[in-house]
Amino acid sequence: MARESWTMHGEVNPGGAATRRIIVATDAAVADRHMAMAYVASDGRYGLSFHPYQGHISGTHRTDVAELRAIMFALERVFDGRESRPVRVLTDSRNALAYVTDWKAGEDRMPPGYDIGLRSRGLQPTLIALSRKVLRHQMITVRLVRGHAGHPLNETADSLAKLGLRTLRGWCGTTEARSLAHQWVTRGLLDCMEKGP
Repeated sequence: MARESWTMHGEVNPGGAATRRIIVATDAAVADRHMAMAYVASDGRYGLSFHPYQGHISGTHRTDVAELRAIMFALERVFDGRESRPVRVLTDSRNALAYVTDWKAGEDRMPPGYDIGLRSRGLQPTLIALSRKVLRHQMITVRLVRGHAGHPLNETADSLAKLGLRTLRGWCGTTEARSLAHQWVTRGLLDCMEKGP
């Protein structure tokens, strides 16, 4: 049965010694009135989520917002401000990288059509929170990685985002999605160890 929204997080043993920096790849997928986002980190943490999308943002701006929300989705789990290791985020979105680069320089531009008003319960909009987080924490860096070019973490994040859409449409149950995500992340991290991050 199809769902409107769902979020899951997991963790696998990444093997090997802890690295000086956490590397986390993020990705998003947009379809109809929903978006899915995912992340996979070099320390074994991962997650995927899907939910209804704001209908008033369209075209490439919708994808930009989704990619940026995926970055925040990852940072909420792997960087809480007390993290002692630097975090490098990998994105295959040039536009998302451009926004984050501007935010780190103190600029405040947002994707056209993005509502910066407070959300329900007085919560800050996700991209406002992200812009402040990357400005405040210089230990967070974002780098571009070419999509569909065989980078293990990026390919795994891409697969998880697509899995989110499949689960949303009811083509895959949540139990199966959890199992597949665990398998894919385990394989992706093994590939990462062999090829290097």
